[in-house]
Amino acid sequence: MQNYKKSKLFSNAPESILNVLASHNVTYNQHHFCLTQEVLKQNKILSDWKILSTNRDSNNLEFISSMESVSYPIYGVQFHPEKNQFEFKKSGIPHSIEAVYVSQYFANFFVNECRKIKIPFPV
Repeated sequence: MQNYKKSKLFSNAPESILNVLASHNVTYNQHHFCLTQEVLKQNKILSDWKILSTNRDSNNLEFISSMESVSYPIYGVQFHPEKNQFEFKKSGIPHSIEAVYVSQYFANFFVNECRKIKIPFPV
């Protein structure tokens, strides 16, 4: 997708992460439903969201695989970045060093976003 390097999610990603995502099968996609570009464009509630990447399912349907809100620190991924490192019961989950590297990038990014929240939880 165009301008993904200007996104909050990928702007500081190492080039090696971007290269792996573009050239290796390192995301685990196990879904019965998905969000397509057409549905996103038709839904005015989602007009604040920017598509960052797409992927294709086993039926060659193109779906949005990552997106982010333009106005808020809200992100969406249509894959399971956590499974590469921690899920070994199901087959088909990539466990290569590249897959784990990408998984760690997403974990670090999302945890760092959470650290920015300054609202204390009631005790």
